[in-house]
Amino acid sequence: MSPIPVTFGLARIALGVVNAYCVSEPGGRWFLVDTGFPGQAEQLRQALSELGLTSRPEHILLTHAHFDHAGGARTLARAWSVPVYVHPLDIAYTQGRDYPKSDPTVGGALAMVTRLHRGPSAAHVGDAATPLPEDGVVPGFAEWRWLHTPGHTPGHVSLWREGDRTLIAGDACVTTDSDSFAALVIQTRRVCRPGAPTTYDWGAARRSVGVLASLRPRCLACGHGNPIVGPAAAQDLERLARTFQAPERGRYVAEPVQFGPDGPTRIPKQVPDPLPRQLGLAVLGGIAALIGWRTIRKAGGHHG
Repeated sequence: MSPIPVTFGLARIALGVVNAYCVSEPGGRWFLVDTGFPGQAEQLRQALSELGLTSRPEHILLTHAHFDHAGGARTLARAWSVPVYVHPLDIAYTQGRDYPKSDPTVGGALAMVTRLHRGPSAAHVGDAATPLPEDGVVPGFAEWRWLHTPGHTPGHVSLWREGDRTLIAGDACVTTDSDSFAALVIQTRRVCRPGAPTTYDWGAARRSVGVLASLRPRCLACGHGNPIVGPAAAQDLERLARTFQAPERGRYVAEPVQFGPDGPTRIPKQVPDPLPRQLGLAVLGGIAALIGWRTIRKAGGHHG
């Protein structure tokens, strides 16, 4: 949980598999980007104290309202008496509405993990949730701008500091391959598409990656995975934009979810899930192998 400096005025706090970021200025003013899972607020506050940040932030800014990014927002906002800025299209999901269900049929490691999660997909923030201003400036921090980068969620945002080309991308892209169990454990540093089971519009996700790649960042800090600093940040992000592909199958692949300001207006129908059939075939194969082994063993005993 110890904070790790990334670049000037930016520190990463790794909360298990998800990151929060502290953005600070000389003189002690700062704000928090994302808050981790529910129940991690105190751990986050302890990590911030290691940075010497015992004063309250100017505000909390959420890249989106998924429960792993916004889980501690309500607790921290109450403790600090600060607003929680969210894009207007994600405000509904901070007020008790859930995002559409995750899609395990896309396959991959993260999809397998989501089969085990039956809780809410969004985090309730309450009255502290405040729409981001329309001018694109992060309130109180004129050098930072917020960019609407939808696809993963309708109101997903990324943060950009032009002065030193620093990008906080949230989950518009990630720097670890969430489709691979090995990559998730080792945390290999590679810019990849957003988490597939909870990306609701793949066309928008691809366009968002293109927008971020056009910025040519020198520092790329994502919601999942280790930050990338140096020429590799722009190079790897450009590669992703050039080769971006949606999953081969999945509920939201052929048709995106259509969203309004108050929530989804059209959700695609579920698609067939190949896993039960695959598990069934595996079980049948195992039974057949066991029967075959017992038959051979029995025949060998009679022969003896």
